[in-house]
Amino acid sequence: MKVTTSSQRSFGYDAELATIMRGCHAVLSEIQKLVKEYDDMSTQRQWTWERLEWGGSRISDLRARLVSNISMLSALNTTIIM
Repeated sequence: MKVTTSSQRSFGYDAELATIMRGCHAVLSEIQKLVKEYDDMSTQRQWTWERLEWGGSRISDLRARLVSNISMLSALNTTIIM
């Protein structure tokens, strides 16, 4: 049986947290880009885009990725607490 120290466990958590943070940062950067594109549109184009649900699948993909990152962060948090 291999015994791990708290510093070894911490290192694993740090690496996993860094991966999750990169994923969150990437999604949030894409959301900022999307909001900037929307803000730069004329009012008529904004209305059209709103009717198309803000790009449809593009938003759904961002939402799914954000939910995935939140779930991974929650799972990591639960693991650390236990």
